[in-house]
Amino acid sequence: GAYESAGRVKMLVRDDNNNLGPNTNSGILVNDGRWHSLVVMRAEGTWTMYVDGIKRAQASGVASGAVTLDWLLIGGESRWIFDSYGSWTWQRTDIRYFEGMLDEVCVWDGEMRAHQIQEHAALVPPQGDIDFDMATDIDDFNILTDNWLSDSYIPAQGSIVLEDMESYSADPNTYKDYWEAVEGVSPENVGGNMDTAPAVGSSINSIQNDSEGLHGQVLQWDYDFEGQNNVIERFWLLDRRINMGLYDQISIRVKRLAGSTGDQLYFDFHDGRGMTDPADGIYPWVLAWQGRVIMPLSTLPEDQWVTLTADIPGDFSGRPLQLNDFYEVSIGISRGTSATTGTLLIDEISLTDESPSCIPEAGVFIPDMTGDCMVTIEDFALIAENWLMEN
Repeated sequence: GAYESAGRVKMLVRDDNNNLGPNTNSGILVNDGRWHSLVVMRAEGTWTMYVDGIKRAQASGVASGAVTLDWLLIGGESRWIFDSYGSWTWQRTDIRYFEGMLDEVCVWDGEMRAHQIQEHAALVPPQGDIDFDMATDIDDFNILTDNWLSDSYIPAQGSIVLEDMESYSADPNTYKDYWEAVEGVSPENVGGNMDTAPAVGSSINSIQNDSEGLHGQVLQWDYDFEGQNNVIERFWLLDRRINMGLYDQISIRVKRLAGSTGDQLYFDFHDGRGMTDPADGIYPWVLAWQGRVIMPLSTLPEDQWVTLTADIPGDFSGRPLQLNDFYEVSIGISRGTSATTGTLLIDEISLTDESPSCIPEAGVFIPDMTGDCMVTIEDFALIAENWLMEN
């Protein structure tokens, strides 16, 4: 996998005793939107990686004996294949999986010969073959010159409003699929067994009109810690999934009513892993967590609307990642030392983009073969390296 070797193929080998041998990576990027040929071959304890027919990495000293293939996982790792929550622990708080496409996966009995590795590599166009005709020639050079020094930076996106409460009525059925006042068990704190998960306080949602007449409808969140450490509200983006990499800031407009207690207001962000219904498909739910923004609540003025803003991903704690499939925000309030009850009004939640972004997309800007969003001499060098090469 490419874990901790962003954009590169990493080769890790363990024996039956879970001993990890030398590990290495391809050294070259393969996340360029193109098909690549990958071969990993073991010969008497030496593991060799070939990318597009070229030897890129080698590791020795582990799993040199007989190998029995009892099961095979493709695109994920075995530690996340289990029968119950009870087999998962807090030793890792991330999930590793392959984000892309795989085709023609084979397991060979014995070593591959050099000509077989080359034949395997010949199934995909070489880097530099911009028009995908299986040859790097003058036609590819012409495409490159037509796009010389052009770029694929996209302009600033402005702002997008994720929620403003205006589409709901007082009927809870109109917002129950989007807003959930969590009670009982804290889902993001499930660490190994649902039965031992920490509890949260009670919450009630309702849609109200802003008493000041400034912001139309707002969500009223009445909460009671009931001696627990947190109260939690969940907001789902069911109808539209967002690539947060396109935005620089997230903001939320809130009002703390007089007498409301609580220490900190925090936002937990969750990635849908491309699933149609992530809430049902990610198991356990906590693995979708991709970072947190913490903002003060106890210092907010009472009975005044305040817009809280955080950078993406600068103010994230934990693992500061940008979500490609942003689908949920959990809004929590921590109790602190003496908090009991309170009411928080929530209005607009929005994302803002203030700078151009470089978002390479497969098939959209093919002349940029290095993935840096600009057609430059580095791309010309790739054509030169493969000049008149045919597959």
